[in-house]
Amino acid sequence: TLSSPDVRERAQPLLDAFETLLTPLPPHKRGKEFQNIPVSNATKQDFYLHISNHSTERLVGALALLHHYPDLSQYSGKAGFESTSLTVQLTDLIHYAKKIKQHFPTLPIDQLLQELPQLTRRFDPADFTTHFVVTLLSNPCDHKKDNLMVTLEKNEHGAVQTLFLFGIDYDLAFAPSDSVRTILYLLEPMNAPFDRSVAKRLCETTPEGLVLDWLVALEIQNQRYTSWQKQDVLTQDDLFEEGETPGKLEPSLRIPLKLEPAFIPILYGKVQKLVELLSTNPSSTHWELLEAIEPRLAKTYKQASRIADTPDKAYALVPSLFPEPEETSPVSQPKQSIPEATLAFLQTLSLSTLPLKQQVSLMGKALQTFPASAHSLTLPGDPSQPPSRRDFFLLAVKQVHCALVARLLEEEKRSRLTSEEEEPLSLLDARNEEEQTALLMACFRLDLEMIRLLIHYGANPQHSDLGGRSSLTLCLQRFAEAPAQAVAAIRFLGDHSSPLWNNAGGHRGWTPLH
Repeated sequence: TLSSPDVRERAQPLLDAFETLLTPLPPHKRGKEFQNIPVSNATKQDFYLHISNHSTERLVGALALLHHYPDLSQYSGKAGFESTSLTVQLTDLIHYAKKIKQHFPTLPIDQLLQELPQLTRRFDPADFTTHFVVTLLSNPCDHKKDNLMVTLEKNEHGAVQTLFLFGIDYDLAFAPSDSVRTILYLLEPMNAPFDRSVAKRLCETTPEGLVLDWLVALEIQNQRYTSWQKQDVLTQDDLFEEGETPGKLEPSLRIPLKLEPAFIPILYGKVQKLVELLSTNPSSTHWELLEAIEPRLAKTYKQASRIADTPDKAYALVPSLFPEPEETSPVSQPKQSIPEATLAFLQTLSLSTLPLKQQVSLMGKALQTFPASAHSLTLPGDPSQPPSRRDFFLLAVKQVHCALVARLLEEEKRSRLTSEEEEPLSLLDARNEEEQTALLMACFRLDLEMIRLLIHYGANPQHSDLGGRSSLTLCLQRFAEAPAQAVAAIRFLGDHSSPLWNNAGGHRGWTPLH
């Protein structure tokens, strides 16, 4: 409407009043200080009608009225007006108006009024899709608008170019589908296609790997919490709050984090379905994916969007639109610790049917993060027949899973019959396509932890690869890139095998000293 000259001329006094009000009005809520000041009922009624309607046109009118009748801000409410909610709306409106002016100090007011309704169309596609995935997998039940924040990226004219979301409150998550409450499913980008870059990342990973990575991250967070408790970073005041019963404390922060036994299978199934759908149709919209994975949930949110004219109003409608849940007898099961949940998850997988690379990755991460629990997992191959484990072992070395490498070597060692003369473990002699042993592979990466582990189990530093390069030579070749790591690896190898210094390195017959 402001694009028309005659409308602009009529609106200009209101716009001027709006701009005048942005700076001097108090930003904080002062509801308790409002007092009864005589103002005509007609003016009051007109003002509150403006305040209770969140459209741009009403916003301008309300602020213009407030400018001409400052006493309106001090009215506490009589004659049937809903003073409490209206006062909150008024003070919120003033507060947000000031914030808007802080974010757009150079933008003319008429452009600003045209700009605000367009903001929700400018979410960064990859960022919105990422938040959609997080919301889909975590099922929040209290994900209202104040649980999200945004940062703004502006263009050279001061207008918003891109919005980036930040989730700040996901504590009420993992709810049943008919209890999910989120403002995200009601925003306009739900109609947009799933971002291709996020789809590519999801399809390049595996559902098993994604779930395990998440469990590993939870366990690391639990370890942080434990450390903070020991250091008194988290105190009793942080961990407990006054309960409903006077004098009785209840946990306010439930740590360590635990999971319902049924949750991981549900999460895993969702990830599998999502990856499958994106592999088949990478241009699916967010709505289409939600309808395919959570049909009842999608139907409810679609219905709320059609009835309400704003996401906020639709969010308030959602609880009343869910169909009645089927009556079932709830089965109470104790929550699992993260290691217990991880072990249960891995035991449900048919690991032998997965690609070897994926098997190594899953086992390696599990043994590294959950050594006590994951130790009961059965590794592929027969420890008494090392050739059946050769490729698995070399992949574990390549992926730098020290705990898994140690487990494989330990199992081979235990499987041997006791003899007076101990022979080297045959896995240590296994070679890849370049004729490199595990030790040569570790030396090429200057992986000192893996080098120490393999030497401890009896790896031979004098072996050489297809090009005649010894372990020492491979370390020397990497000296220019990483001198400190190369020196540490060379010193360790030299301490454990002095003949290395005299052996030719395969390049023009030079020794390492050359």
